Amino acid sequence: MSDSKWNPLNWFRKPGIYVSIIGAYPGRDKTFGLIEILLKGSTGPFDINEFTQEWPTLPRNRWPVPYLAKFLNADGNAVIGDVIIDGPNKPSLWEGTIRLCFFFHFPAYDLPLWTPWGQVKLPDPTPRPQRLRMVRYKLPENPEAEKNVRFGLTTFHSPE
Repeated sequence: MSDSKWNPLNWFRKPGIYVSIIGAYPGRDKTFGLIEILLKGSTGPFDINEFTQEWPTLPRNRWPVPYLAKFLNADGNAVIGDVIIDGPNKPSLWEGTIRLCFFFHFPAYDLPLWTPWGQVKLPDPTPRPQRLRMVRYKLPENPEAEKNVRFGLTTFHSPE
């Protein structure tokens, strides 16, 4: 079975767009995971920070958001762009069928992932496939952000 096959437990459809979570791959120390997503029918840029999970004890602007988000090719075996660096200058990266991945700090695999189009269930965590070995995690270079990650404060939305 192909890893991009639609699974009714971890996808949904809104008018014009399909969202599928291809995989949820835990990091070595479980403080982060790599989430891989397939979108069909995207019409243009969206706010990557709308991918989040609810933390009921925190205000929404403190919920975790994607970190080191990358656009992948159709097969998911090569990075074709960085969401933050390349995304603003290459609108075509955001259109049609999009495959992307991002790291997520302290993922709760039993909770849904919030997306710009609604909530979707994360699949059970599995080991990261070899085809994604080129996507590497690194701690933030900013000492304050690194401290936040190390002590479970994760990365956050900017204050609203």
